[in-house]
Amino acid sequence: DDSHMLSASQDGTVRLWRTAPGNDLQGSCLVCYRGHGFPVWDVAFSQLGYYFASAGHDSIARVWVTDRVAPLRMMVGHVADVQTVCWHPNCNYILTGSADCSLRLWDVSSGTCVRLLCGHTGTVTSVAVSSDGRYCASGSADHSVRLWDLGTGKQVAHVGGHAGAVWSVAFSHDEDGGLLASGGADCAVRIWDVKRASATPPRGVGGGGVRSPGGPPPDACVNELLTKSTPVFTTTFTRMNLLLAAGPYTGGEWLEGTLPHRLSNPAAGLIVAAATASPGGRSASSDDVRTMADIGTSLPDSGMTRGMSTAQSDMMPALPSTPLDGA
Repeated sequence: DDSHMLSASQDGTVRLWRTAPGNDLQGSCLVCYRGHGFPVWDVAFSQLGYYFASAGHDSIARVWVTDRVAPLRMMVGHVADVQTVCWHPNCNYILTGSADCSLRLWDVSSGTCVRLLCGHTGTVTSVAVSSDGRYCASGSADHSVRLWDLGTGKQVAHVGGHAGAVWSVAFSHDEDGGLLASGGADCAVRIWDVKRASATPPRGVGGGGVRSPGGPPPDACVNELLTKSTPVFTTTFTRMNLLLAAGPYTGGEWLEGTLPHRLSNPAAGLIVAAATASPGGRSASSDDVRTMADIGTSLPDSGMTRGMSTAQSDMMPALPSTPLDGA
């Protein structure tokens, strides 16, 4: 509803902010959620807006509701920092990525892990789920992007191309999540054709679409967009399938392998690790935002908006569909 925003911080808290204009509460912190006790690296609103999930240094993901200061669920299973979290489109599951190199899919109503996805050789720094709920994608410090089938728990694609850690992955908003964007420490955004990538059997590290220095993009890569010297921390598709990418201006000096939320001026004190707007938000800002125009003609014209019922019908045939009301 464009009226609220969540932020996660190194001080171990998640805060709910009022962003709607026209009243005295605009820009004010409404609620402070404490529970992690350690830095919180990521936070994400569900598509319903009332529920949200957080991930932190304590190796635990938590599910909350906005009108309670205590978490509803604690997802315990990772053995290192939970770096990133996102919601499945049906809101019955959350997906987490961890420094233990694994992804886990959790049932929100029970708090149990229903999928364990292993294959990365470095910290999983970003995760995303396709609009139809069938696939998820992950980016990692091992420089790779991997595509997974959530119904079977199998890896269906492993693409390279990035010369540094991949810090963000995002699916387009067409019916089958036809495009996947990835951005990372190599100051590049790459656009991948999901169908083309999943049609190629996944190979081991160093294969399956890894490009050679100076060579052309892998077959599954339909476009490559370069910044001058700005690492890409975040990529996101708007509801109209416009791709936005954001990163910090570093003054030309960059420490390879450092995670984005760990970059801060020590004199500046605590830092904000992540932020997410309530569903329906239509704006974004950062210190350095570059417009990703000219993505290519492969962006679909259909599927800009959709009802949830269509996406839920064929999402995950191998998983139970439990209502969120039981949480």
